[in-house]
Amino acid sequence: MAAVADRIAMLLSADWFAEAARRNFPILEGLEGLREECRSIVKGFMRGEEVYWCVDFSKERVFSTVNMLSSAIDRNVSGGYIDFVAKDIIEYDINPSSFGGAVPQYTDFCRSVMSGNIEYPANESRSKLVSEIFNEMIVDVDFDLLRQNSGSPWDSWLVSLTSDIPSYLSDFMSESVVGRIELFLVWSFIRERYDAQFLSEFTSWVSAEMSRLCGREVSPPKWM
Repeated sequence: MAAVADRIAMLLSADWFAEAARRNFPILEGLEGLREECRSIVKGFMRGEEVYWCVDFSKERVFSTVNMLSSAIDRNVSGGYIDFVAKDIIEYDINPSSFGGAVPQYTDFCRSVMSGNIEYPANESRSKLVSEIFNEMIVDVDFDLLRQNSGSPWDSWLVSLTSDIPSYLSDFMSESVVGRIELFLVWSFIRERYDAQFLSEFTSWVSAEMSRLCGREVSPPKWM
């Protein structure tokens, strides 16, 4: 068993994640403060256990972690991509039918748009524009290599918590998190530069394609 909020807290506490964020995403003031608060959250739910799978996974504990993590995000990076994306993901711990449960279809969706396997259903110029925006925002990073090359004692400790799956957090980043960040950056780019009708049509298209990929009806994330 695992809680999504736990994985987000562990990921945001990692030095290799901070390095990836600095290199590939918009600069966020407060990222270091969030990292320190997330380390306290991780220590809190581990409670001296040496293996993550042995922690308390009760609904009460998980909800408490969700609340602490949301508050830490609000204090440090409110309004940035981590704010919107992380809260979208941890919503799954509270409501499993939420958009946050679509894993790993976000990343599949973004890569399919970039490769041309999924096309925006509009005129040729608008379809080309959407493809170009996705290509600008897609991040080509080997997150597990970053994790392996980290000399951070904290990162080593995180790996020891799931030693049976050393790539637990980097896989989560690659499969479930980075696609959300990319989609948020694409959506933000369109919101800032184009009209409301385009943004509305884009949001509806994303919801329809995600529903198709997931095999169930999927509503857009709250930030859309």
